[in-house]
Amino acid sequence: MAAGQRHKDLKLARMLVSPALVALSGGLLLPVVAVNTGLDLSDHVDASDMVDRCGGRGKNNAEIASEVAAGTALGLAVGLPSK
Repeated sequence: MAAGQRHKDLKLARMLVSPALVALSGGLLLPVVAVNTGLDLSDHVDASDMVDRCGGRGKNNAEIASEVAAGTALGLAVGLPSK
């Protein structure tokens, strides 16, 4: 269950790192968006791998990239980091 723990760790890191980056960057959005996009990508890849291991059909790279890009765009549109 290392993958499940990694998934939980990524979510926790997001919750802790985002506010810290905003504070440390003086309110700049770019570092937060960059880190959250990276964490979102890692989270999606991990989730797809878990689905594959459980006998399902995981998402391909294009599907993952599309979802991450959409999440980032939505986050920028509302002025918040993705997810």
